[in-house]
Amino acid sequence: MRDFGQEAGEAALAATACVVGAGAAGQTVARRLAAAGVDVLLVESGGRDVSPGTRDLARGDLAPGSQDYYPLHDARLRLLGGTTAIWGGRCAALDPIDFERRPWVPYSGWPFGHDVIEPYAREAFGLLGLPRPGTLAALGRPGAFDGAVLDQPLWAFDDEPERFTDGARTLEPAGVRVVIGATLTRLDVGEGGAVRGALFRSLAGGALTVTADAFVLAAGGIENARLLLACALARPAGLGNARGLVGRFFMEHPHGRLCEVVPTGEDAAGARSALSLFPKHVVSGGVRYAAALRPSQHAQAKRDLLNTAATVALRRREDQAAALHQRAITGLRHGLPSKRGYRRAYHAAKQASLRVSARRYPRPEARRYARGRNRLGLFVVARAEQ
Repeated sequence: MRDFGQEAGEAALAATACVVGAGAAGQTVARRLAAAGVDVLLVESGGRDVSPGTRDLARGDLAPGSQDYYPLHDARLRLLGGTTAIWGGRCAALDPIDFERRPWVPYSGWPFGHDVIEPYAREAFGLLGLPRPGTLAALGRPGAFDGAVLDQPLWAFDDEPERFTDGARTLEPAGVRVVIGATLTRLDVGEGGAVRGALFRSLAGGALTVTADAFVLAAGGIENARLLLACALARPAGLGNARGLVGRFFMEHPHGRLCEVVPTGEDAAGARSALSLFPKHVVSGGVRYAAALRPSQHAQAKRDLLNTAATVALRRREDQAAALHQRAITGLRHGLPSKRGYRRAYHAAKQASLRVSARRYPRPEARRYARGRNRLGLFVVARAEQ
């Protein structure tokens, strides 16, 4: 591993394949190529941990009139391991309908089907040590809904927060050459459109030229678009942007409260019944899962719906302050720098909260609802396809 961040001179490297970005995707691609005997070079803009200089490289403005979003330099981290250093670990694979041309969804449809990517999705779960999650029924918990209309998919959670931040453990044994502290600033494109060279720079003013037979951009959805639009000088409109679509399909999963569920009859029993349909945590084989409720693919097509999942969760009402432990966890996550020590403090607090919640759910949650309906509610919380 070479730290180019403090180098001020010029350097040149060559490889068969150059991967740009050392997050989950970049590291996985690099390790897979190295295992196949390919001479691969992995180049990362950040260093071993977050630093103010590289963090500022991610800054950007939101277009006037656009919806609010997280500050870009906070939402995405530049370091070995990328933004997985602060992810929540929720793992789900794409569904077959996501690849289909849907007349009710403009620009939908992939150039290949779900069957092509499914083996790689299974392999990705295997690399995380997680089984490929199915539905709640697959864990022996039959759902209470008509599967032709509603199904209950499972999300699996990877609870190892620093899985990709230790290059000595994940990359060096795989035979991957790594350069950190080098930010891509130029792609050299030939007449046929092939990229044969790239220029990286350090914050100290150094210039690293890399030549390779193939380049992989694995810098994330926003940064990949930025690089394609800005770094290919021979393509002023952007590399691969003949139709003007690069960067137009940024996909988030908007989530929020849709409605409140008001149980009938005795409050605690009604709340317990509602909560039992949406287990907050299901632990099986040492893996933590969460179940959701989703329109089936048939129902999505019949009713022109987007692929959206919902849960029922106990939440404080909007005019009520969050619980003390929740405020502490949120403060650790959003109010402190993303340095390794702070990240560890946040993850420790989060795991402690999850353990307490797993012991108490759902009966104590139902009793809490019955005691405090003036400040607590059962809300349908949806995570929507954009």
